[in-house]
Amino acid sequence: EWDAVIRVHLKGHFAPLRHAGAYWRTEAKEGRPRAARVVNTSSGAGLQGSVGQATY
Repeated sequence: EWDAVIRVHLKGHFAPLRHAGAYWRTEAKEGRPRAARVVNTSSGAGLQGSVGQATY
């Protein structure tokens, strides 16, 4: 269960942001800076511990 939750909740945010960041960095280096923003969200269980939710 740990790996499945980490794969979705952590890597699910990290993987696309890694590619977006690389793209934005390349664009900026080529003189085309982007006014981009990233908004990550979380469930309440991700903000406060709950019994049986150790993977969060």
